[in-house]
Amino acid sequence: MGCVSAERIDRAVPVIFQKLQGNGIFLYSEIYDGSERTHQELNMNLGADDHHCPAEILVDLAVFQLENAGFLETEPLGTKLADGENDYRVTITQKGRKFVKSGKIFRCESVDL
Repeated sequence: MGCVSAERIDRAVPVIFQKLQGNGIFLYSEIYDGSERTHQELNMNLGADDHHCPAEILVDLAVFQLENAGFLETEPLGTKLADGENDYRVTITQKGRKFVKSGKIFRCESVDL
């Protein structure tokens, strides 16, 4: 797949923070349920396409970087995703809440896949 640019991964950050509004938790399976409808909707929201890098991968990469920054925590669940991988719970941390409230913009780093 090559290098995924920071700019492409950055597109997933607002989607993630939007999913965390309210109770501060979402399940990855809410955006990756294996349905074509959900897949196309996410691709559209992120301006992604399957030829370069599917949106689900952009979200995965952004979650990983946000977690490494201390803004999110993830917890594997016993249920499987459509691709056979474990589903996981994403929770915003107190540090993450403060960051969102500050109005700052998180910038991801490019990733070599």
